[in-house]
Amino acid sequence: MGDPQPQPLDRPPPTLKRPWSWYGLAVGGLGGLVIGGLWAWWAEVAQNYLAPVVVFPLLIGAGTGIAVVGLVRIAQIGHRATIVASVLLAGSVAALGQHYVTYLDSYYWHRGKAFQALPAGHDWSAVVDRMVPSFGQYLQSQVRLGRPSLLGYPAPAWLVWLSWVVDAGLTVAAAVAVTVPAMHTPYCDRCRTWYRVTRNGKIDLPTSARLARLAGVVLPPQTRSRRYRLSNCHGGCSATCCELSWEDAQGRLSVVQFWLDAAGRGQVAAALDTVASETDEEE
Repeated sequence: MGDPQPQPLDRPPPTLKRPWSWYGLAVGGLGGLVIGGLWAWWAEVAQNYLAPVVVFPLLIGAGTGIAVVGLVRIAQIGHRATIVASVLLAGSVAALGQHYVTYLDSYYWHRGKAFQALPAGHDWSAVVDRMVPSFGQYLQSQVRLGRPSLLGYPAPAWLVWLSWVVDAGLTVAAAVAVTVPAMHTPYCDRCRTWYRVTRNGKIDLPTSARLARLAGVVLPPQTRSRRYRLSNCHGGCSATCCELSWEDAQGRLSVVQFWLDAAGRGQVAAALDTVASETDEEE
């Protein structure tokens, strides 16, 4: 079988332009608020059991970022600025919302217990309302109490504020760090869907050499861990994305991404089917 050669594409690859839409803004904004709120509630519950310094906000941020990636994949939101705004919103709500959830838990969600402690026969709601501080007053009281330091002593006020800012920064940074790499996945600006993997796996040296020629590159003399991955948009209206990866003799990873038309897809599929059939015969 002849080696596949580069040919003009019958369907163009997706462009770098990703369209903006009110739908994406609404779903990204509301989804960011909901995701951030849920992770803030979970963080408030979890920190009562275990909340290691530095690690805990990073875990909350990573979980928030993963949830945002799932949201944009399911909702097919491809606009980069919308995704960044959504993850920044979710991370900020997850970081700052922990304090607000604790405030609600302390003064509102357990409000019934306060009424049970008062004499019956009177409406004490107005009295209880005056006893409940505002959220700002609650934060100030937490600052005056101080935050336990590594040495076991209450931290001063300025250090409490600084620790909260650092925790929020770590949470948002972790959420962004998880989300941004996922944005490099190809997105079709025609049918407005993310590319999804349709076929992937390991390949032998001859097959990887054929794919490398199609990509216009030359493989090093010695390679290992050779893999391929094919992906398409949901509508099939753009060219197929093919990724070829390998490690050289020094263990350095190389990845090549190129686009296939119908003829190129057929040639690649035939080469991969031949390798699969030969493998089955050997087994």
